[in-house]
Formats: sequence, C-alpha cells, structure tokens
Amino acid sequence: MAVLDFKEIPEAHIASGNQDQFELFARDFLEIFGFEILRPPSRGADGGLDLLVQETRTGITGETKIKWLVSCKHKAHSGNSVGVDAEINVLDRVRSHDCEGFIGFYSTLPSNALSSKLSGLQKTEKIEMAVFDSNRIESDLLSNSNGAVLAKRYFPISFQKWQQEHPIPAKLLRKTEGLKCAYCEKDLFPRKQDGTYEYSGNLIFWRQDEEDTEITTWFDVYWVHKRCTNPLEAQYRVLYPEAYDSWEDLHILKIPTVYVEFALSIIRTLWHGEVKFTQNALQKLLIFLYELSPYISRELTQSEKDDLKFLSELPPYLGGISHILDEDE
Repeated sequence: MAVLDFKEIPEAHIASGNQDQFELFARDFLEIFGFEILRPPSRGADGGLDLLVQETRTGITGETKIKWLVSCKHKAHSGNSVGVDAEINVLDRVRSHDCEGFIGFYSTLPSNALSSKLSGLQKTEKIEMAVFDSNRIESDLLSNSNGAVLAKRYFPISFQKWQQEHPIPAKLLRKTEGLKCAYCEKDLFPRKQDGTYEYSGNLIFWRQDEEDTEITTWFDVYWVHKRCTNPLEAQYRVLYPEAYDSWEDLHILKIPTVYVEFALSIIRTLWHGEVKFTQNALQKLLIFLYELSPYISRELTQSEKDDLKFLSELPPYLGGISHILDEDE
C-alpha cells in the first residue's frame, strides 16, 4: 500500500504559483541521491527537457560522467499512467541536448507501451534508460535519512502519518551502545531497508528463592533474540539448577505505556521488599531501561494501541497489564 500521497504536490498544469513543485521535487530528489544538477527547472519552452543532470560513476580505470535528460510527468491527480503520447521524440530530445541517458520521473507509473518503447530504445540506440515511478521514489525516500527529510517537506501530511506508525529512536541520550543479544551479540533492533526497525527478542530474568524467607533474589538479567533464548537458557540451567527464569517480550516492552508500567512495577516490588537484586542484575536492568528509552519516547502507533487493548483484557497471570495508577496502589 502506498505511503506517500503524490497529490500533496500541486498539479503541474494549473497556474497556481506552485505548478513547478514536482520538477523542484525531482531536482531535490536526484541531488540527494548523487546527481549533479547541470540545468535546474525553469518556466517556458524547454525543448523536452525538464532538468539536465550528471551522474559520476567511479570504476577501476577512473571516473565516467553521464549526462541525463530528465522528463517529469505529474499525473497523480488524475491517476493516469504516463503513456507513449506523453513522451514523444525521446531519442531526438536526448541527442539534441548532448545526453547519454533518459530519466523518466513520474508520480504514477509508465504505461506498458511506454515501458516497451523505452526498453527498445535502450537496446537499439544504446542509450541509458531509467524510470523513477511513484513506487521507486517512495521506497528510496523512506529508506534514506536524507530522503525522509525531503519526504517530510514535500509530503507533510502522509509522511507524518507514516512516521507515527514507523517511529525511530528519539535522540535524547548523549551516549548509547544499543541493545546487543547476550548470545550472538548482534543488534536486537536492526534497522531495515525501508527505514523501520525490527523488534524481536526477550528480556530474561533469572531468580532464586531464599531459604526460609519469602524473598526472591534476581541474580541475573539479559536480553536475547527469540532464536537465541533456548541455547542460553540451557547453559544457565546447568550452572544454576535451583534457579528459574521469567521473560518479557521486547516487542511488547517497547510500547511506551507498557515500558512505564514495567519500570513502576520494579519500583513497587523493591519498595514492598518482595525481591532483591544482586548488584550485577540491577546494573544490567538499569542499562536495559536506559538503552530502551529512546525507542519509547514517542506516541503510540495504532498497532500498539491495539496490542495494549488486548493486553488490558487479559488477567495478569496470562500476561495482562494493570492500569498504571490503580486506586488501590
């Protein structure tokens, strides 16, 4: 499903004062992805050229510079594809501007006929061809930090909605090491190509009951990928046969409301003297809360609101959560 609404960019054929926005967007897009702008957008007769850009390719024998003719077609408001009749005399336009390649920069998709025509020219005339359609533009923008800044400028409404559902860690800590799996030592929250983060892991507590008391000592805390949970658990059961473990799902713990409830529950148990922490366990828990805090300093996504509603309906022994400020606390 498309994320960015290209209709947020004004139509190109209505003299509103903003009719150049799509060409300006194309200029900014190509520039942040490494193209040099040789001729920016301008009004008036353009000879079939909206922008002239240059790409520098570095190889073993040196640098190769390729000039591209850029043709911008903004049809998002009508929803029509870019047809053959919208791109006439492509070869003549490329050659007349002394270019080696043609870039179609479109807010929708090229028609099948146009795609076939461009592919044919690439094969028979040996000119470079590239098409940036709406899907490719969106993918490139959202998988790149500079692209995200550009998307926020040109698509403020749809980008804000996407950003709320795909939050990034808040930059509120001066120093952070991140959360590494205690077993494989790889990042627990890797960033994916689309710019979102993957959350898959468990926070594990190891505890042991003290003899002749009702106090439980938590002697170790660590965090692992779900796939690494069992191998590390087996090692601990050999070392500490009298101990037992409990766990929290990191996908749930990174929900801001659950994080706050979890932190408060730790304080409650310490206050009531129900548990004790070894210095090692407490230090690790503090590190965990510190490192997770940038991921929860934000609003809830809709999926997290749904998860929270589900969890609130479960009894505590099945993983349900209580209200943060119960009247009887």
